[in-house]
Amino acid sequence: MSNFVTSTNDITQTGSIYVDSLLWGSRWKIENDSRKITYSFVDNESWDDNFDNTEINAFTNAIQAWANVANFQVEYSGFNDPQAELTFHSVDSSVFSSDSVLGQAKPPGESSNLFAEGDVLINWEYYQNYPDSELLVGSYYYDTFIHEIGHALGLAHPHDDGGGSSIFPGVEDAEDFGDLNLNQFVTTIMSYVDTQSPYSPGYEANWGFAAGPMAFDIAAIQHIYGINRTSNTGNNFYSLPSFNGEGTYWSCIWDAGGTDTISGQEAINSVIINLNNATLANNDLNAGGFISQVVGVKGGFTIANSQGGICVIENAIGSYFDDTLIGNEYNNYLSGEDGNDVIYGGAGNDILVGGAGSDLFTFQSGSEGIDSITDFNVLEDTIVVSAAGFSGGLVAGTTIAANNFVIGTAATTNSQRFIYNTGNGSLFFDQDGTGAIAKIQIATLDTGLFLNNANIFVAA
Repeated sequence: MSNFVTSTNDITQTGSIYVDSLLWGSRWKIENDSRKITYSFVDNESWDDNFDNTEINAFTNAIQAWANVANFQVEYSGFNDPQAELTFHSVDSSVFSSDSVLGQAKPPGESSNLFAEGDVLINWEYYQNYPDSELLVGSYYYDTFIHEIGHALGLAHPHDDGGGSSIFPGVEDAEDFGDLNLNQFVTTIMSYVDTQSPYSPGYEANWGFAAGPMAFDIAAIQHIYGINRTSNTGNNFYSLPSFNGEGTYWSCIWDAGGTDTISGQEAINSVIINLNNATLANNDLNAGGFISQVVGVKGGFTIANSQGGICVIENAIGSYFDDTLIGNEYNNYLSGEDGNDVIYGGAGNDILVGGAGSDLFTFQSGSEGIDSITDFNVLEDTIVVSAAGFSGGLVAGTTIAANNFVIGTAATTNSQRFIYNTGNGSLFFDQDGTGAIAKIQIATLDTGLFLNNANIFVAA
């Protein structure tokens, strides 16, 4: 532990019960121009299994994963550096209370008789018989590194009151998913719910786990140290993992700029892509993120909380199978490629491309923006509207009646709800058909289509 960087207990609460549960309450005090946290490796003095290059690389990747999302830099200061803030120790099982303990770490401000704040202890007596592939990014054992570094930076478990932190709602023990199943590794790497999670392979595999901090972790570490505004600022292309095996894992995207895309073009099955950010909202099913994945594959993406619009993924490209693409509140480009796709632009003025197949273009209300559907095929495709979101007397579970549709520029009877202008392709919704409530444009289609009432279906 460094003599030059000290810890401090000035962490405030965020108001998110999930983020606050991960705050130990202390941090490294790095209010200097470099904002560096140094790390070192300590040789094991009691036995001969010291760190090798594979282990060093795994630790280096794991600590950098935290720096990629927060406002600090990490710097390796060599072996046995007593001034380093974080020190990685190779120890045997005698140090721990149980032979099955994989590792422990001391948060800032915490120490014991043997170890000081910032010490990360890894039980190499447990690991020593495993091949190097068990430390691949996204492996079960690699996740131990990310988890313990999280502690050393100031994070707590979601299932206990370490550092005086709160506990996730509904969590009664370390393996309890809690309310809304939010206590699991795809929402926070600090969780103990890993192999039990349906998003994991179900055993201690070298794939299928997390590659770095997840949505709750990112929000917590950013609250402690600030936001990394320089990470992933280009036009990035995030390709969904398409198979179960080495190299497949879960990531929470932190992307600070550019025009970005999540793609399922390499998938060999249907994909679900959701461009919405983790909400962090209390008692919200999606507080820890929305899942994007190839169906059946134990790996994919969530997207971190946008932090006021900094982290935004704009585009989604599907596969050649039957996909579900969901946009966010920004202007999105959503392309289903082939297959019978469900495409929901959400808020914003989106560009929607169905591709080949019978596609559903879904609208929840008339106030979400004006979406451009570039390839609507009246023989195959359907516009789906919500009865609850549109009102106007629409009946759920069927296509609109013939008298609910008109081709022209305005409704001519009080029963007409949808108006298609063949001259410019505009599609409007008119809540009352009288003009008392102004018509709202919801989409732009190709001009001159033989659109009719059978192309518009009403869902609940």
